[in-house]
Amino acid sequence: MRYDNATKRRSLIVALVQETGFRSSSELGSLLNVSENTIRRDIHRLADEGLLEAVHGGARLTISQFGGRNFRSRMETNRTAKQAVARLACQFIKPNSIVALDAGTTVLELARILPRDMRLTIITHSMSTMTILSDREDIELIGLGGALRHTNQAFTGSLTIRAIQEFRVNTLFLATKAIHDNAIYSGNPYDAEIKQALIEVSDLVVLLVDSAKFQSRAGIRVVPLDKIDVIVVDNAIDANITGQMKKMNMELIVTPLEVSDHPAKSSNGK
Repeated sequence: MRYDNATKRRSLIVALVQETGFRSSSELGSLLNVSENTIRRDIHRLADEGLLEAVHGGARLTISQFGGRNFRSRMETNRTAKQAVARLACQFIKPNSIVALDAGTTVLELARILPRDMRLTIITHSMSTMTILSDREDIELIGLGGALRHTNQAFTGSLTIRAIQEFRVNTLFLATKAIHDNAIYSGNPYDAEIKQALIEVSDLVVLLVDSAKFQSRAGIRVVPLDKIDVIVVDNAIDANITGQMKKMNMELIVTPLEVSDHPAKSSNGK
């Protein structure tokens, strides 16, 4: 059937992409019996409206459409701080290196801004990160499979761990649920064992956190802080915590983010 009504045709394009996460322009043209040029114009129109993301060869879901409401909410929480941390973390990325990206919303911000033309090999179990990097032809992207946990859009389990053990990683960018009692913590054992496996195969471990993680609590201990080489955090971090980290000889790198940009330091005190 030919969908001559542009509005109906675009609605169907969105529905088709939502079914699989990605559709090529040629596939959509064939399904809707219109030219690829028409499909490309539709895709760019839908991208302008924020309904899809236009990528080389077709269209995919926007990253905000992945995962449940809780995952999308965590992506937006303290996002200014997370973006500042991600920008500062780029200094640890070296040309021709093997980089592992953990599943976490701060690390996801780093994936969005990875430097170009550095011939990086990126290893990740995060489906959201894979989606962001899928059209980066300058990156060799290696996805670690396993059982998908929808809460954080990441693969876990024995298959994922065995895949991790096949690599030697130059730099791991790690995420965490909470930092307390001189250790990092996770909310579930599946996530904890993936982090432990990634740390084991990595030469340099860089923990990316917004300062709220130092006030958070979680039940599963991952590793003590002495297994972490560098912590990158926004400057809303409490001065007492900074002092504690220095006493432990932790390399703590604080972003130039203005305190007023962080929700924890807003005028209402929340």
